Amino acid sequence: MAQVSVQGPALGLLECDSIAAGVVAGDAMVTNAPVRSITAGTVQPGHYLIMVDGDPQSVELAMQRGISVAGVRLIDSLYLALVDPRVPERLVSGASNEATDAVGVLETGSASSAIRAADAGCKGADVSILGLRVCDGLGGRGLVVFGGHQRDVEAALDLATSVAATSTDLVQSTVVPRIHPEMAATLTGDLRFGA
Repeated sequence: MAQVSVQGPALGLLECDSIAAGVVAGDAMVTNAPVRSITAGTVQPGHYLIMVDGDPQSVELAMQRGISVAGVRLIDSLYLALVDPRVPERLVSGASNEATDAVGVLETGSASSAIRAADAGCKGADVSILGLRVCDGLGGRGLVVFGGHQRDVEAALDLATSVAATSTDLVQSTVVPRIHPEMAATLTGDLRFGA
C-alpha cells in the first residue's frame, strides 16, 4: 500500500433540514468569510447542502457563521482542514470514466460521513475516486466508489470504512476485484438508474 500525502484546501459542509434556512446560512457563510468557492442546493429528503472550500481560516470562519445562523435547522456539519483536492472536485463534477482493475463501494448514512471517508481513502492509498454522491437519489445517504489496483482499493476501503464506522454511519462496503467492464461502466458514468 502506497501512503499518499495530499495537502489541499479546507472544506466545510452544512446540511440543513430547511431550504430557506440553508439559503440564509449559505449567504452568511460567504458574506462573512473570503472562501474560494461555494456549492449549494437542495438534496433529498428536502434538505439543503452548502459546501465551501478555501484556506482553513476562511472556511472555519464561514462554518462558525453558518452554524450560528442555521441554528436548530442544522442537522449535520463537517470541517476538514486539509481535504484531498479530488474530494470537492468529484462532488461537483460527478463520476469519472477511468478504467480500473477493482472497485471499492462504500455506503454511508450521511453526506458528511461519505466525504470524510472519501478523503481518508484517497489520502491513505493510491486510488481514484470514481464516484462520490451525497443525498440525491440515495434517500439522504452517501456513496463513495474507489478505483485502482485491488490491494490499493482494499487499503482505501479499509481506511474509509474505519472512518465511517467511528461515526456509526456505515451502511455497507465491498470490494469487487476484476470487475466486469460492463458493470464498471455503470459505476463510472452517471450512477443513477437508466442514465
